Amino acid sequence: MRHIATIGGYGFTVGAFLEKLAGGGVELLLDLRQRRGVRGPGYSRANSARRQRALAAADIGYRHVKELAPTTELRHVQYREDDRQCVGKRNRIAAGTRARRTLHP
Repeated sequence: MRHIATIGGYGFTVGAFLEKLAGGGVELLLDLRQRRGVRGPGYSRANSARRQRALAAADIGYRHVKELAPTTELRHVQYREDDRQCVGKRNRIAAGTRARRTLHP
């Protein structure tokens, strides 16, 4: 039986990220980001090319599924909610109510 799990890309070192995936028995990571480049030296591990190399070395598959990524419109809804709550996207714990309503009207 196959399972689907979710994991954020922030708050992990490369090693901790791979350990979490391997510990959960993950065989394939689906990257659901619209844009796979990440700015800033502190987040280079989340860059698609680096992530794919690390996953391959850990024998974990990778597939980008842009069709399932949040749309630009939805991301802007969330950014407005982040501003309202005075939280940065990398510190966000959950999607805002408006973004959830947009996803599931």
